Amino acid sequence: MAVICVLSIAIFMFFGYSIGRYVQMDAMRGEIEFIPDVNPGVCAVDINEITDYELRGSVGEKHVRVRYKGKVVIPDAARNFTIQY
Repeated sequence: MAVICVLSIAIFMFFGYSIGRYVQMDAMRGEIEFIPDVNPGVCAVDINEITDYELRGSVGEKHVRVRYKGKVVIPDAARNFTIQY
């Protein structure tokens, strides 16, 4: 009986420590800070949406190539593209 009591106390102490440590680590983690683009001159491809096996995005510059499975994706006049997979 004493062994079960000591074992249960040890288990509760372990779980208490684990929960406290998790809460402490969660509190130490900061929020994600969004900063302005540090490379505004670099061409970019923005992924706007992924729904129902369809990826939609836009190209920031005219001179960007977007490839999917080795094929070049050609954006429309508004620089938007859609990839169905």
